[in-house]
Formats: sequence, C-alpha cells, structure tokens
Amino acid sequence: MRLWIFVFTMIWGLIACSPKESTLSPSPTSSPVELTVDDITIKLTSATGWRAYSSDSRITMSYQDNRLNDIIVNIWTPEINLNEYETVVDAAFDIADMMEDEQGINTTQPTAITWRGYDSAYFLVSNDEPRTSMIVVTQVTDETVVALNIRGIIADFDAIRDRLAETFATFTVNDIALGNDVFMTLPETLILPSNNPEAALDPSSEP
Repeated sequence: MRLWIFVFTMIWGLIACSPKESTLSPSPTSSPVELTVDDITIKLTSATGWRAYSSDSRITMSYQDNRLNDIIVNIWTPEINLNEYETVVDAAFDIADMMEDEQGINTTQPTAITWRGYDSAYFLVSNDEPRTSMIVVTQVTDETVVALNIRGIIADFDAIRDRLAETFATFTVNDIALGNDVFMTLPETLILPSNNPEAALDPSSEP
C-alpha cells in the first residue's frame, strides 16, 4: 500500500504540482524554506531568482528560464516500508516498474548513486506533457527516505546542473548536510525516455 501511495504521489506531482506563481514572486535574495513531517525536518535556502514555498507535506521550488524549460522541484518524504527491500535502489526499481506497467508512463531504469555517502537512486519519467522529470530517492536513515521530483529535465543536463546545484547547496535533512553533491555526479547528457523508448535499458549516456 505504501508503494502505491508513493507512485500516486509521483504521478500527481507530474501533472498537478506547480508553484503558486500568481502569488509568489521570484526571490530577490536567498530565502530559507523548511518542511517538518513527523520527526523529519528538511531545510534549504533557495537561491536568488527561485520561487519557493512549503506546504504541509512538501517543499516546492521553481525557476523560470527564458532559454530552457522552467524547472520545478518538489521535495517530500514518501512512505516507503524499507523493510520490504534490501536497498532503496530496489525500491526505486519497483516504483519505476509500477509506473510503467500499471500507468503506462515511460521511465528509464533506475541508476544507483550516492548522495554525500547515502544510498540513492534516480530515474527519468515522462508522460504526455513535453516535460521530463527526474525522480531521486535517498535513504538518509534506516527508516527515512527523501524524494525529489525535478521537472524540466533536458538531455543536456550540464545546461541546468549549476542552476540546481546553487539552490541545493544548503540542503539538509534532520541537520544532516546533503548539499548539492548528487548533481555534480550525474552525467553531462541524459537519454530521455520520451525520445528513446529503449532508454529503459540505459538511463544515461556515458559521463
């Protein structure tokens, strides 16, 4: 059941979760934003030019770029029972398979990575919209997973890498500093699922 909740949240995030752009202006200076759910607290200081707010369940940020796709980032703590999996990477495979098999959403095969030493995985997702999302799941404690849904991913990841890195520089979970390391380890070029149905066999090109 919890995995279904996660998948539903992912799909909802792909089609409906956008910042309140009509009422929220870009920050002229760096702005702190915080989310506390149960005993988990996520903090970061969004960089200049980003819109950022937190609701009861997530942090949402956006950046408008006239040259590239707008970037929308959702951060939350999914309810995944990690006792059912050996690693968070195994959970990511289940999530991707469920999204593709049950919902018909194109995904790439999850890739195992580390974020400041914590086990993580990422995969790309596309639906009928022109935007592609990157899903990142990170296990920060035995029972705590943090998830990111980054909309506006393009094949030339280098073009948006610095933009993401600058606003995640102060990213912490329960005062554990994760920072922006994960974005610096991703390949320069990504194979998007919408452009290549065989991408499920290879989520990224060679770094």
